[in-house]
Amino acid sequence: MAKRKFPYGYRMEKGKITVCEPEAEIIRSIFRGRTEGHSNWEMARELYENQTDYFSDDVKKASFKISSILYDERYTGADGYEAIVDMEVFTAVQKLRGKPWMEKQSPRPVAERTAEDAVPKKVQTFSTVCIPNKEVFDKEKALKTELRSENADIEKIRNMILDLASTKYDCIS
Repeated sequence: MAKRKFPYGYRMEKGKITVCEPEAEIIRSIFRGRTEGHSNWEMARELYENQTDYFSDDVKKASFKISSILYDERYTGADGYEAIVDMEVFTAVQKLRGKPWMEKQSPRPVAERTAEDAVPKKVQTFSTVCIPNKEVFDKEKALKTELRSENADIEKIRNMILDLASTKYDCIS
């Protein structure tokens, strides 16, 4: 299989990157499946078994490809790409990021205890996952643009990085 020069779901047409609708429908179904609680592995196995192009080489590789698709902001229209999924769906998937798979599983016995008993009850946990919002994406895009400019101002970039870090800190759930 040839190496892709742009994300799955897009193609080059008359010198411009455009949405490839059959692939875009698969992208949408991946996002939909994840929001419905399907694991990357389940979706990868289905795509592999159906011999879906790009996912037909190996189930494990297909699972990794799905993972990278789910966290690629270009599918929302970032970096000059046409949007395939809307920001609400993308954000919903990001909220699922980092959650242990055990959360949706029923307690299972582990040496006459449940998995929940193994976790000390008095430990308070904190989430360190940033659930990105439009402000985060806009600041990341502005920073990328500044980094690519020929006359990049180091002090401006430094301030943009600090501002982005502060914004990401504010969105930690």
